[in-house]
Amino acid sequence: MQYALTILTYLFDMFILTTFLMNTLHHFKKRYAPLYLCVLVGCECCLYGCEVLNSHFPTMQSEITATLISLGTTFILCLFFTSSLKAKLYMTLLFQTLAALGEAIFTFLFTKLNPDFYAESDTTFMYSVMNIGSKSSLFLLCLLSSILLRKKSTTVSTEYKLLVLSTPIISIIIYVCLPIQQIFEIDTVFFYKLLICCLALLNIINYILIQKEYASTALKYTNAQMEEQKKETKEEATKAEEGTGRSWEQISLGDPEKHVIATAKEQGKQVYGLTIRIQETCILKAARAFLVYKAVEEKSMSWRRRDRGC
Repeated sequence: MQYALTILTYLFDMFILTTFLMNTLHHFKKRYAPLYLCVLVGCECCLYGCEVLNSHFPTMQSEITATLISLGTTFILCLFFTSSLKAKLYMTLLFQTLAALGEAIFTFLFTKLNPDFYAESDTTFMYSVMNIGSKSSLFLLCLLSSILLRKKSTTVSTEYKLLVLSTPIISIIIYVCLPIQQIFEIDTVFFYKLLICCLALLNIINYILIQKEYASTALKYTNAQMEEQKKETKEEATKAEEGTGRSWEQISLGDPEKHVIATAKEQGKQVYGLTIRIQETCILKAARAFLVYKAVEEKSMSWRRRDRGC
């Protein structure tokens, strides 16, 4: 069970890092996804080796080496995104800062509620609790940072934010409030190990499901907006075809115009009334109207030549 808990801790760490990079950097190079996965696993193996060395040889030099390796592996993973070099360096430093801050926050809360936990016999189990609890704190901080760094064009609702943040917050509360002294008194270590594993899996699965549901809802909303826009455009086109506004019959003619029309009829000429309508979305409306006027004038000239037998 301890090995499963260790593996799950590193899987949780890989998931947190990938989620953070996906939310903060732009345009993941999907064609390199298998290579990214291999590099991610290799980076975690390097970090695990560093932790093993630090546990056996706890020196300042080993701590600095582990930090540099962590920074380097994070930056290598940033190279799979198309963001600028400045953004990649910034996100690398930010993630390492959040990792240190998450560990410090969880350690502070855990030691305040369990001041004697260092005296417990099963130090391996206690290390697992501290490790995976720190990962939960890191996950919460990464989600908060992603929300704050998110662009205005991709803002989300308050309900979504609360739903995403609720699981890591509840997990941290459960980790911090574990009855450490009673665990070893009633010999229920296996149960609490299983509980820790389930909480870590719950964070991963819940986030994935929320993201998929959010993406599906956003797609439906976008499609509905497009359909509504198409409907409005179609209605506007129909109105333009049917014609709206005044027609030539509604124009009041003065005495001079009436005299010209009467004279034309006496001479045997045909008098026509035309109503020209132009869509609201049409540009250069005056130019369009002038083209219609010229076309009518050319047509009338051809009729005159025909009547004259030319």
